[in-house]
Amino acid sequence: MNRYLTTFVASLCLTAASGTITAAQEYVAPQVVVSTDKVRYNGKVYYSHIVQERQTLYSISKAYKLPTMIGAGVMWNHNNQWKVGFDYSLQKWGSLGYPSFDGTNYALKNGIYKDRSKFNLGAQYC
Repeated sequence: MNRYLTTFVASLCLTAASGTITAAQEYVAPQVVVSTDKVRYNGKVYYSHIVQERQTLYSISKAYKLPTMIGAGVMWNHNNQWKVGFDYSLQKWGSLGYPSFDGTNYALKNGIYKDRSKFNLGAQYC
């Protein structure tokens, strides 16, 4: 009896999961249009973007060509008392163009920024 109940519950879970996967595959992200509206704040000029329904931070960052950030970390746990962790992250700023004003027009210059690497190390005793 328990074996049949387990098989039945597993079948229900797989059916529900496949419905979720199908729905996720049908999702179409809305198009993000790069704004031309500018706002002056503390003497500096910034672009203003109004977030539309269903736009994600990822889709907005791709439209504005913001740098990608990649990270990974590990943690070692000894007897649920000592914990030691290490984390690394990389931001790809080097691939980002910098707007430079030549007196009449703005042009993007590459090579102004450098990639950012960050290392974190931590420990905890409970």
